[in-house]
Amino acid sequence: MKVLIIGHKGSYGKWLYDLMSTYMTNVEVSGIDSEATCKKAIFKDHLIGSDVVIISVPLYVYPHILSFVLKHINNSSLVVDIASSKKELVKLFKKAKCDYLMLHPMCAPPDTKSRIYPDKKVYAIDASLKEVKNREFYSEFKELIGGEITGITLEKHDIIEELNQTTIHMSLLNLLFAIDASGFTFEEAKEHSTPVALPLYESLERMMIHGNPYTTAKLVELGINKNSKIVSAFMFYLKGNKKPFDKIYFDNLAKKIEEIRKKLFEL
Repeated sequence: MKVLIIGHKGSYGKWLYDLMSTYMTNVEVSGIDSEATCKKAIFKDHLIGSDVVIISVPLYVYPHILSFVLKHINNSSLVVDIASSKKELVKLFKKAKCDYLMLHPMCAPPDTKSRIYPDKKVYAIDASLKEVKNREFYSEFKELIGGEITGITLEKHDIIEELNQTTIHMSLLNLLFAIDASGFTFEEAKEHSTPVALPLYESLERMMIHGNPYTTAKLVELGINKNSKIVSAFMFYLKGNKKPFDKIYFDNLAKKIEEIRKKLFEL
């Protein structure tokens, strides 16, 4: 069975690539960067030759890539959404002629070839597994990634996502902008932080080094579109005046994050 991982150099993609290459039997794993998918002819050839396609790319490019995948993949193949299950995407999956599986681990991937932490759950958001070979792959895949596989509706998933992703990203971005405005280096601010705040610094460091500013900004934009009070308060702070506003283009915010990220973390 040939498995293609789109985004195999990212955090989830690399972890899955290493894990599957090491432990899965009778599986040939290959990878392609999300940036390389713009070369349509090459990308199409990869899709046609794959039995399973796992998508692990930033949210802001996901709909475009998924649309292309579903258009060109074989009807008997399986497309796996590993960490970006959103309402916008499930609409595309519902129209798919191929099998699909939408999973969300709701945790960061391990740093090694180990499985997901045993106390974590992996939510199965939605699935269509008509082909026997795809059901067999799913069974082996569940054993591979670890954690407890459990079902959850898309609506509940979105609520959890907003609570987790929006709140965390807002808190960390507030901290990022505050450090930048203070004139301290990141290490100076971290060194003099209180013990209760230290986990925030560690999370911010991980997000800035391993994360993607455009994905963070896109989550902010999604929160704004939902009229989240948390996001409104954050945007009020970011704007720096007394007039709250509802919308900011995510690429402008991403550029601001990237600018501070490079300065504080010397990337």
